Amino acid sequence: MATVIGCGTDLHPGAAAVVNGTTFSQSRVDDLVQAVCSFTKIQREQTGGTEPTATLAQARTSLSSALISFELTDLAAAQLGVTVKDSAVANAAAGNPVPEELDEADAELLQGFFEDSARFQLQQTAIGAHLEDPSVTTAAVTDEADAARAQGYLRKFAANQEVTVSPAYGAWNGSFVARRSGSLSDPVSETAKRLTRQSAADLPPSQVCG
Repeated sequence: MATVIGCGTDLHPGAAAVVNGTTFSQSRVDDLVQAVCSFTKIQREQTGGTEPTATLAQARTSLSSALISFELTDLAAAQLGVTVKDSAVANAAAGNPVPEELDEADAELLQGFFEDSARFQLQQTAIGAHLEDPSVTTAAVTDEADAARAQGYLRKFAANQEVTVSPAYGAWNGSFVARRSGSLSDPVSETAKRLTRQSAADLPPSQVCG
């Protein structure tokens, strides 16, 4: 199966991205962006930060890339017969508490994103461990060496999947979503603090994240 790189012409209306037939709607991505940017604003105010650190365009690109990476890693894990327990995911996600200041809808979205991110990291660890020792099919905690071992396999896996991204969110390059300006996003952002930094000082509030 050939990778579709950055072409949004085959997307259904309202789709931000499609991975092997699984659609990520624009509303899902945009709602997540709102939740993450609200989280970022709360963190910034609590730590005494004075300026937002990312634009909405960066947030859309980074978070759509993360959702695609989560899906691809989940598919790769399933193909290898690798699983992670929900209890391990919950334990890992507990390291990113959701602020009480968030409204209920944003809090629910952010909690789900933290859990998806935790699952993604555990799956990477489990895949790397499985490649080293096929008898290993799960991981209870993350391990940097095992996760690093999984990267080459996951890059090859991703390059052979069918991924289409709306031009409004970026372009899929075979490994992650790149901003159409040419700058690259971090595909595995856990929180908005991991978004690529860009000066947002000259942009109106409606175009900045946090």
